[in-house]
Amino acid sequence: MPLPLARTPAPPASRARRWGGVCLLLASAAACRAAGGGEEVVGTLEMVEVDVGPLQPARVVRVLVEEGDAVRLGDTVAVLSTPTAQPGADQAAAQAVAAERAAAELAAGARPAELARAEAELRGTAAEAERAAAELARLEPLAARGTVSRSALDAARAAARTTASRREALEAALALLREGARRERRDAA
Repeated sequence: MPLPLARTPAPPASRARRWGGVCLLLASAAACRAAGGGEEVVGTLEMVEVDVGPLQPARVVRVLVEEGDAVRLGDTVAVLSTPTAQPGADQAAAQAVAAERAAAELAAGARPAELARAEAELRGTAAEAERAAAELARLEPLAARGTVSRSALDAARAAARTTASRREALEAALALLREGARRERRDAA
């Protein structure tokens, strides 16, 4: 598929310099020929060089002109191909497969091993909460009689509250695991 090529035109000053050089060269050649001499003229002939390039990344498939050929604005110089279409399709297919797998994982819910781990963690925390509550129950009557320091009673109360809060958090986490992913998340996948 031919792609349009960007052409950089020569600046006006360089065009004038080029024509001036050509006229000078022709005048010198005419003067030498008029004198009838077989003299050799040494000089520099300048020409405009134009860089062309594709407007987007592409690979050259075929070149339609040879170096030195005259071309006009709009002529097709080369045929290019854009190899980016296939990798884009491959990437889209890979994303679709990943989305299908994520949807299947959400539909399946938590694995049995995840549920078992959450239940075991909850049992351990519940036992710790019961022990902290029993410790607090033992210390409260002793603190009322002045046998136990106030700081020991405060530490027991804090431990009982902390372990009870941790148990409640684990109960909520286990309930969420059993419930599975939210409906919005499943619908999005």
